[in-house]
Amino acid sequence: MKIMKNLPLSWSSIESNKHSSVTISKWNLSWLAINILPNNTLIKFYKNFDNKSKLIIRGCNKEFAAELENKGFSKIHFGMEAVLHTKVNHFDKKSLNSLIKRGLNKGNVKKIIFNEENKIKFNELKNSSIHSNEPQLKNLFQTEFTPYHHLYVFISNNNEWMGAILASENKRHKLHTELLLRKKDSPNGMMESLIYYMFNDAKEHNFKQLSLGEVPFRFSENIIAQNPFKFIGEIGKFLTFAYNHKGLFNFKNKFQPEWIPLYICSSNKIGFRHFLLILFSSNFHSLLLYKSFYKLKNILLSFSKNHIVFVIKKLDFNKT
Repeated sequence: MKIMKNLPLSWSSIESNKHSSVTISKWNLSWLAINILPNNTLIKFYKNFDNKSKLIIRGCNKEFAAELENKGFSKIHFGMEAVLHTKVNHFDKKSLNSLIKRGLNKGNVKKIIFNEENKIKFNELKNSSIHSNEPQLKNLFQTEFTPYHHLYVFISNNNEWMGAILASENKRHKLHTELLLRKKDSPNGMMESLIYYMFNDAKEHNFKQLSLGEVPFRFSENIIAQNPFKFIGEIGKFLTFAYNHKGLFNFKNKFQPEWIPLYICSSNKIGFRHFLLILFSSNFHSLLLYKSFYKLKNILLSFSKNHIVFVIKKLDFNKT
């Protein structure tokens, strides 16, 4: 089956008898967000798609979406995936190599084995990362370090964990970036050095692709002017203050990836409530409210400071 070669992002096929998944059901819809499947159950799982009603799957590439369309699903283009091919030199830019060297001058990158001590260290890094005080997105990617994940950590010259990348095996020969973490005081070039190490490790272990993950609200140039994609793009521009997808795109684009369209698929016609389900179930609404309040607070503080300065200047003028 062709579909067996393509899994949605944040789905994994593992050599284990364990099966874990995250499904959110609301408003007579079911979002199958994360699925970690044993290899020997995949065929049975896909056959059951025909029996699924009102199901949502995001992060589907073109081939996977096409297979679902054959089963009566609908789709909508919602983002792009950055894919590095291990047979290609993605690190030939002088500016990128300079950043990598700057990072490695401040520490080194190691691939960390799974054990309880490292799991605790990973969770401590998550809780002290640069965005840890903000509402956290969830159900969009795998966030827990398990024996079935690859963990790459940047360790400073003082032996401190400064940043990390958690990756899963999305399919055979494809490594997928799930979570990128960094501390506020992390050195310049740290994330670039992490990706450089991960790329070479993937190549050494015969992975053909390294996915840097999705950038939402990005579209193929040949369809960007079409509706509803143009409408979604305008929403994305408005939400930049809460989720900097432009900065995320610029960061991933420096590695010269292949940009692959990603779709949200549904077993019935996609409507507004599909997006609302993902919005609320991913906790994006909490992040949006938090950033809106933060932005409003800064505007009010700026207004207050300007008002105080104006009053002081006016008093000084009156004295003269």
